[in-house]
Amino acid sequence: MLAIAILLLAWNAGVRTQEDRVRLTGGSGRCAGRVEVSQNGEWRPLIARWYPHFSKASAAVVCRQLGCGSPVLTTWISGSTLQPTWEVIAKCDGSEPALTQCKNTDWWWLSWPCKVVVELICSESVRLVNGSGPCSGRVEVKSDQSWASVCEDDFDWKDAQVVCREFDCGAPTALQGALYGEVEAPIRTKEFQCKGNESLLQDCTTSSPTRNTCSPGKAGGLTCSMREDLRLVAGSHSCAGKLEVKHNNEWRRVMREKSSVRTLNLAAVVCRQLGCGSVVLTKETPDIPWLPLWGITSNCNGSEPDLWECGKISGGTSDKTTEVICSESIRLMNGTSLCSGRVEVKSDQSWASVCENDFDWQDAEVVCRELACGPPTALQGALYGEVEAPTRTKEFQCKGNESLLQDCTTSSSTRNTCSPGKAAGLTCSAPDDVRLVGEGHRCAGRLEIKHEEEWRPALSHFSPPWDMKSAAVACRQLGCESALLTKAVLENVSRPVWEFGTTCGGSEQALRECGALSYNSNSKYRQELICSESVRLVNGSGLCSGRVEVKSDQSWASVCEDDFDWKDAQVVCRELACGAPTAHQGALYGEVEAPTRTKEFQCKGNESLLQDCTTSSPTRNTCSPGKAAGLTCEELEDVKLVGGRSRCAGRLQVRYQGEWRFIGNFMASQDLVTGAVVCRQLGCGSVVLIKDHATVNGPTWMFNSRCAGNESALKECGALSKQYHYENVELICSESVRLVNRSGLCSGRVEVKSDQSWASVCEGDFDWKDAEVVCREIGCGVPASLQGALYGDVKAPLWNKEFQCKGSESGLLDCVTSGSARNTQSPCKALELICSKPEDVRLSGGASRCEGTLEVKKHGQWRPLTYKYYWGHDWKMNPAIVVCRQLGCGPPVAVYPAIDEELIDSDLAVEMVNANRIPSWTLDSNCKGSESTLRECGGLSPNHDYNNMQLICSAKEGKQEKKEESDDYIYDLYD
Repeated sequence: MLAIAILLLAWNAGVRTQEDRVRLTGGSGRCAGRVEVSQNGEWRPLIARWYPHFSKASAAVVCRQLGCGSPVLTTWISGSTLQPTWEVIAKCDGSEPALTQCKNTDWWWLSWPCKVVVELICSESVRLVNGSGPCSGRVEVKSDQSWASVCEDDFDWKDAQVVCREFDCGAPTALQGALYGEVEAPIRTKEFQCKGNESLLQDCTTSSPTRNTCSPGKAGGLTCSMREDLRLVAGSHSCAGKLEVKHNNEWRRVMREKSSVRTLNLAAVVCRQLGCGSVVLTKETPDIPWLPLWGITSNCNGSEPDLWECGKISGGTSDKTTEVICSESIRLMNGTSLCSGRVEVKSDQSWASVCENDFDWQDAEVVCRELACGPPTALQGALYGEVEAPTRTKEFQCKGNESLLQDCTTSSSTRNTCSPGKAAGLTCSAPDDVRLVGEGHRCAGRLEIKHEEEWRPALSHFSPPWDMKSAAVACRQLGCESALLTKAVLENVSRPVWEFGTTCGGSEQALRECGALSYNSNSKYRQELICSESVRLVNGSGLCSGRVEVKSDQSWASVCEDDFDWKDAQVVCRELACGAPTAHQGALYGEVEAPTRTKEFQCKGNESLLQDCTTSSPTRNTCSPGKAAGLTCEELEDVKLVGGRSRCAGRLQVRYQGEWRFIGNFMASQDLVTGAVVCRQLGCGSVVLIKDHATVNGPTWMFNSRCAGNESALKECGALSKQYHYENVELICSESVRLVNRSGLCSGRVEVKSDQSWASVCEGDFDWKDAEVVCREIGCGVPASLQGALYGDVKAPLWNKEFQCKGSESGLLDCVTSGSARNTQSPCKALELICSKPEDVRLSGGASRCEGTLEVKKHGQWRPLTYKYYWGHDWKMNPAIVVCRQLGCGPPVAVYPAIDEELIDSDLAVEMVNANRIPSWTLDSNCKGSESTLRECGGLSPNHDYNNMQLICSAKEGKQEKKEESDDYIYDLYD
């Protein structure tokens, strides 16, 4: 029988017990070696299979916990034999005193032995603090078991050479007082007298006299050059070529990461670490088949000074490697994309700001070309921030046809200063590597992408999906406007394509900022895209509403209401693939913004495009306030619920490529989030229930969701593909009531539907019995709180009658209302309702209601939740936090399986396994840990399994909020 020992927390005292210990073994000293952890009296090596679960910040915490200095190197080493290990997932920020105090630290017993473990080297007697990376900071040394600041007068260049060597960094580049902050007590009292060739600072001799004080501005600040452990080779210059990394004293080329966003960010870090400029290109290139390579798993955001701040190395083989091209002597800083920013140039191995007066349009053309962007569109002082010292002192004199800025001549005279507001800010257009072909105009057709100088059709990935957000980026890059339609098309002929997946948010300037390209030999599928060409709706609530703007002379201009009538509106709605116009009103979506369209449209109403309409010859000079043309078009019906008791309940059908099909599944862990978008699109209220509906296997749509929950239509946040499936998605939305501005599904400001629009409810028109009905209708528990103004002020329009529910009704529409209407001029407090959480989770078989087997109710049926060993951090941590919160049981203490996986393959366990194989639920979890109920985390699917989730919460009711702030949770499983 599985024995479980739990590391309990000293909750009442607010202090964690310290039974767990950390040590480094097998190294050159106590501050280097394999990381081992003692749990329940047993020492085991530590593994961290998934980056960033043992990151540079985690290493810093271990070094501190051991009383060592800064982390020098973190690696994975492979032993010769399999051995039991501990696994850790720790979200450390680097400042914690012990590994167990990192946010969301998760320990558990690995049921399989492992060869690969974590090795760590910390400095022993010196550390750099408050620096910008591992190779810079204020110097502190260890003396009598405490850390002391070093005074600049006691630390010279030879001492700096030794410290940089000890940290496995390059040579020192700067040694200056107070560079990284002032001296902090205590102060080192002796002077170092290194020769410069020592391996460790503690090997150096020191002076015998002691120092008592250190003047302000004299704290020893040191900057070492970055370690020379990466390079670009076989390129056209030192900042271009195949990426090679030195690990364990061996140089190897690097395999490409699967996500282009991570690869692009990784390349930005590589360029910075090598002292190069901006990223121009990163790509996958063929190499020697099955060449031994390094693989880098990164979590880089692009701003790190060192690749090892955000990357982990592992070995592997492949016939493709990563190539990176950086600019050599130019970069754009603080921009909104790869092709915009403040201009800086490299001079004497340092970067200098460029003054606007020394940089003209022809210079800009060269820079945009060098960075693989399109032609310049804007050149303006301080567009992306002020000048930063040092300043470039000579004027560029480019002709405009040079390939590189360094090929241009410069003036002989030098400039001493650059006035405020004169830092050269440059915006280049997006690169010309995307096009639409086959439809007769540039804003519609088959999507083709140029990669490695070859144009190919693009084939959509399903993960990440190609959706309307990705389409919006492609349209923007092409100089078109709103994305109207994107779809996958099957052609008769198979041909080479670029496989393309995106993580686009919709605001990027070019696809290369958010898309992944790879080789795919042949396919019959193509991605088609239609963008609007000359009209757009801005500041609207969705794709089919907003302030009307038209394109004129390559810029967008506002349209005045007096120049735009109902027939013009019909054409615009048709062009944008929306339904008929429903509202046309001045300033409905904001005021006119300059410039203003100067001619009147004279459409007949049957044109396909607004640009096909004639216009008046006279021109208008001004547009009065409140006259900006605002337009609302009807959303075309492409979503409906069928077979339910009303239009707000039933099986979900979607029309795509002219064909209605049921949705087989959402292919996401965001069922409720996606369901909320459907409810909003249908004009219904809150999501009440989403579930699988078993049916005959048949053609369905699979929807790969990327919905955030605030979209106005389903087509804005996902991708559809054909499939055959025996289950459909069934959705129930509330019909006439919703809770808005909510912190969860069961709380928010009450709004009811009246005459096809939503109206706020006043506190005086709604009582406890009304609240009981609303909580029941939206699938929550009984009302817990009813008061005014908690979730925002009243929003017009107002509901003007009083509800008179008995409390037993199923829906708010079933209640009678008062005959008299409320005077809308009288004061009204927004009604805020909090319902208790639904009773759909429980812990059974334990010593209290806060521990036991986790069971979930779906379709009225209670089943245990399946435990899966391959689940990582998301299940081990976040859902457990949510369940304990939902039950009011405080933070979780332990989560573990009912049966140890080690027993499953043994003959002795067969009887146990078969006896425990019962109907259960499997959770497709997307928990963040902040949800108020488990049903907000993802969808449940039926299963028959033998191993179910066991959970113990702290049962410290009333203490939950305090504990959540510190996130002091531990999960342990022992055999």
